[in-house]
Amino acid sequence: MSDAVRLSWHGPLMLGNFPETEEELARLRYAGVYVFFRYYTQHPLVYVGKSENLAERFSTHIADSISGKVGQLFDHDGTLFRNGGLATLFRSLQREFEDTLHHGVEDARRTRLIYTLLPDRQHRVAIEATIIGRLLERRKLPDKFTVWNSNRHRSLEMSAVLEHDQSMVDTASLTAEERDEMQIILDACRTPT
Repeated sequence: MSDAVRLSWHGPLMLGNFPETEEELARLRYAGVYVFFRYYTQHPLVYVGKSENLAERFSTHIADSISGKVGQLFDHDGTLFRNGGLATLFRSLQREFEDTLHHGVEDARRTRLIYTLLPDRQHRVAIEATIIGRLLERRKLPDKFTVWNSNRHRSLEMSAVLEHDQSMVDTASLTAEERDEMQIILDACRTPT
């Protein structure tokens, strides 16, 4: 791998601007790395992932949220509404069906996805691990952020310079707070100086 890797970020995708035609979807049916943000008033969640097919992966994230299938569901401020696990999911759907669906839909509405296309699998694995590692360095990311990812592979982290091109990130659809928080997260991913 070269000494510098340029990541061209695109997005953010969210409910309201996901592709709706086959032509639009074709642009997302590629391999890449993504950063998933979920904005709560008290603590945003950040998840870093990789996929062979970004369109499929993004649809899974959103559908899992809406259905309440995801492990944990949170209130608007980020406090835990429900823990994860299948038993908890079934109990929640059977005893608190309306609330569970409400929280799932709200989580889907809070989700923002930015992505970069990376066709090489080895690059994807290493870039994902490197971004997670940099986000977990608490001196870079304020304590209010929660990095919600267990796929960190320290042995795969790169010392390479990650160059971030954000020219394809359209922040017009984000609130000022979302723009600021997204920038904090992307800045935390930068190569240490």
